[in-house]
Amino acid sequence: MKRIAWFAIAVLMMMSFVQTADALVYEFGGGTGFENRGGDIWAGEDNDSGQDGIYQYDFRPHFAVFLNHNTTLGAYFNLSIEDYSAYNLTEIELGPRIGYYFTQMGPGYPFVETRVSYGALLYSNHRFGSFTESHIATEIGGGYLYLLNQNVGVTGGLYYEQHFYDQFETGWISGNKFGVQLGIRAFIY
Repeated sequence: MKRIAWFAIAVLMMMSFVQTADALVYEFGGGTGFENRGGDIWAGEDNDSGQDGIYQYDFRPHFAVFLNHNTTLGAYFNLSIEDYSAYNLTEIELGPRIGYYFTQMGPGYPFVETRVSYGALLYSNHRFGSFTESHIATEIGGGYLYLLNQNVGVTGGLYYEQHFYDQFETGWISGNKFGVQLGIRAFIY
C-alpha cells in the first residue's frame, strides 16, 4: 500500500509541471506483439518445444498526458496470461510511464519511452503446485508513430525489459525480455 501511495504522489507532482495551455492533450494507447524471454528466471522452462525461453503474445495498454509538446507522462498496465501443458502463468504489472516524441519525420514521429513497474507473477505447475512472486520491472523502448489523422496513429517498435523477481528460497533473481510491438494510439485534444 505504501508503494501505491508513493506512486500516486509522484504522478501528482509531475502533473503539477504540465504546461499551461488552452486544453490538455491526452494519449491513450496499447500494443500487442511478440517477445522472447531469457535469464535465470526463465531458464529451462518447458514451452512445449523443448527449447529454453518463452515466446509470448502480449497486450499493454497505457494512458498519458502531454507535459509539453514532446513529453508524455502517464500510467502503464500489463496483464499477461499464458497456458502451456506443463504450467500456467499470469503476470500483472502497474507503474509510471514517460515518453518523448522527436521532431516530425515524414507522416509521423519517432519516439522513445521508458517505464518502471511493480507486479506479481502467479505461477501454477501441475507437478510442483503454485506460487506467487513479486517483481520490479524496468523497460526502455522506441519506435515510430505513423499518424493516420490528427487523433489516431499506429506504432511499431522494439523494447527491452529487465525484471527482478523476489523468490522466497533464493532471493532476488533476474530475467529479461526483448520484444517487437505494434500498437495504436489515440490523442484527445
